[in-house]
Amino acid sequence: MKKQETIQIQELDKQEEDGNVKFLVQPIFTPSFILFKKINLNHLKILNELKNLSFNSTNNEDDENNSEISNSIKVLEEIPEGNEIKKVFKNCFDFGIRSIWRYNIDHQIINSWATRAFPKTKNEYHNHKNFWLSAVYYPCNERNFKIKFLSDRQDLGSFQIPVYDNNIYNGRSWEYTVEQGDLILFNASLYHKIVKNITPTVRYSLAMNILPKGKIGFKDGTLVL
Repeated sequence: MKKQETIQIQELDKQEEDGNVKFLVQPIFTPSFILFKKINLNHLKILNELKNLSFNSTNNEDDENNSEISNSIKVLEEIPEGNEIKKVFKNCFDFGIRSIWRYNIDHQIINSWATRAFPKTKNEYHNHKNFWLSAVYYPCNERNFKIKFLSDRQDLGSFQIPVYDNNIYNGRSWEYTVEQGDLILFNASLYHKIVKNITPTVRYSLAMNILPKGKIGFKDGTLVL
């Protein structure tokens, strides 16, 4: 294949004169998350506000290995920085929804809550039913907090094929190490979890669920949210 050239693929079964086979890898129906880095907020002030919230275990059972969730699911309406946070988040979400994912719709944050994970705690894979998108923001200044996503692709579930390099084509899961000021937006149906907190620092995050705002669907499937 010629060096550093983009090949326009016409026929995949033909060979070039030098004997190399033309090929194209085309991702289709690709799950994704959008990461916004170092969003413009007072992270320390927000972190202190989250610390003042009341929390309960994310599990119905009293398990000391589980992370915790705030009692309130309307945190953005209750904390002093809530209005400023929503303004910044709205700009990010609008950009992701319209400019990256190319949806022609507004959005609305319905529920918002905080999570707290003490050292050596985690939570299990879960998704957020009844919602379109979810997002999570990290105010903590710690470089070893992680979130992990799980694929529901059926074509990866029939065989356990060994791989030598995990990538978007063969990976069943995707792990990301978050940093202070990160904001992640993803489809609410995508399974995800808080990876076990291996640091001595308590991990706090602010999560939210999102619905479209306006008219969706067509004819008898029309719905106004």
